[in-house]
Amino acid sequence: MTEALSLREQKKNETRKAISQAALALTDARPYADVTVAEIAAAAGVSRRTISNYFASKADCYAGVVGGEFVADVVQELIAQDSGGTGERLARAFQSLDESFWTNVQRLHTIARDEPEVAAAVAFAEQSKCDELADLLMEASGDSIDRLHLNATIAAISTCITVAVDYWLDNDATGGTAALTALVTSSLGILDLSWADPHLSAIRELYSNNRIPRS
Repeated sequence: MTEALSLREQKKNETRKAISQAALALTDARPYADVTVAEIAAAAGVSRRTISNYFASKADCYAGVVGGEFVADVVQELIAQDSGGTGERLARAFQSLDESFWTNVQRLHTIARDEPEVAAAVAFAEQSKCDELADLLMEASGDSIDRLHLNATIAAISTCITVAVDYWLDNDATGGTAALTALVTSSLGILDLSWADPHLSAIRELYSNNRIPRS
């Protein structure tokens, strides 16, 4: 039963990703306003009804790029043995993310800048992911983590990423995604994340118990 559920969830994640990637690809070729949900469905190889089952609106199709893969990739570095404090681990995690991740971030932020409904959908999706991660960390730590401190830290990290992307786009994306990665890791340097070091074991526990998605 567990294996069947896992396979079903994997299929759902793949479908969700296909829809979001199809939406981004269509908007690479023409304005967001000219793209229809029906076209996104056709490009993703799914029915219009399937999209309705996954996303409440066209804008949400784009926000679907904000998925669990980012969390899983970052967690891999955070739980590594003997690799420094939280700040160092997080910086390495961002540096190790695949170029396609940053390319999608660029595409999504470019659209969101011109389309308020996409910006709102992305903000909601990001907040939902942050809340989900915070809930899991609180549970794993037996509520020993200060929730206010945790929420503020997660929000600050999210803001660092957004500000770095905006700065990069304002400078004509000079240096490509490698430069963007450097800007993100540099922006994290303003944060003191040492308070989280004692709680890394909680993240390791979540991951070992399959509570954090691995892909």
